[in-house]
Amino acid sequence: MSEEQEERGIERADFIAWRKRVGLTRQGMADYMGVSLYAVIKYENGQRGITGAAAQLVRLLWQLEAIAPEIAAHWRGETAPLKPLKDEAE
Repeated sequence: MSEEQEERGIERADFIAWRKRVGLTRQGMADYMGVSLYAVIKYENGQRGITGAAAQLVRLLWQLEAIAPEIAAHWRGETAPLKPLKDEAE
């Protein structure tokens, strides 16, 4: 990712589309990201940009959704607890 992309942050429309695609309410997204509901509302209304650490977190969660959707669903509280991997030595 270029410095320009990182400075620009996350586009508001992309953020809203992602929240709707994964089926989360604003409160659900706030819980998923570990931010306040007020922060999500400000992101979506364009009153606050999604930059810095918040943008990095969103990009990380987008990657998680793409490469490990089962884990992402678990983190969103949509699935039962994940079973630990069996130790091959057993």
